[in-house]
Amino acid sequence: MKTLIDEKTEYQAYFIERLVDAGYRERVAKEKYDKRYAMDTEELLAFLDDTQPEAMTTLRKIHKESANDFVIAKINQQILHAGLLDTLKDGVEINDTKLNLIYNKPATTYNPTLEKLYHKNRFTVMQEVIISDSERIDLVLFVNGLAVVSCELKSEYSRQNYRHAIEQYTNDRDPNNR
Repeated sequence: MKTLIDEKTEYQAYFIERLVDAGYRERVAKEKYDKRYAMDTEELLAFLDDTQPEAMTTLRKIHKESANDFVIAKINQQILHAGLLDTLKDGVEINDTKLNLIYNKPATTYNPTLEKLYHKNRFTVMQEVIISDSERIDLVLFVNGLAVVSCELKSEYSRQNYRHAIEQYTNDRDPNNR
């Protein structure tokens, strides 16, 4: 006989499998998630190094060994100030150096550079993301290391449905927790 925990694990695994089939990579939350910033900072820095090596080299020359921490803090500061979507759309400027945080799909394939950059976006998923001492999210989706979607999964097999998820987000979650 299956327990609810097995069903939950299988249910989450089903979603992870579908996301991986669609091009996401699974990352391990315990090792990779930085709850201070609501980011996978390792993935963010890898994206920046892969897509904008000159800009990152410039910033590392200026900030030396603290460059990575400085860049992450500045991106976080911009998200807190302007919001996640605007920061993704507009990028961030640090010491007169522009960093793009996402590359949109080009309207045409005429510019191979834009097409190549678009395909360098990193889509990842983590499960069982601990966001505070008392809160955990079933699945979190990331774009280039930035958490953009959280999912609370409910299964009819465990006598729960989407209304329970809404109730959980509405009443059990700290709205100040990113």
